[in-house]
Amino acid sequence: YPVISIDELKSSGCELLLLSSEPFPFQQKHMDELQQYLPSTKIMLADGEMFSWYGSRLINAPSYFTELRNKLK
Repeated sequence: YPVISIDELKSSGCELLLLSSEPFPFQQKHMDELQQYLPSTKIMLADGEMFSWYGSRLINAPSYFTELRNKLK
């Protein structure tokens, strides 16, 4: 799996960081910790099944992506 350091994240200038529940189960505590290092970055938890699982979950993906996008507004 890809690995990125805090320093790389800081220097990237990323505006949004999605923490996926798959394959690593990121939780609120991880989001809170990263927010301390990246105070100007919006950090959100995302349902990794919608991004990386195929099959029956795909039927729910469009509405999930719309909901996620609306949270960014």
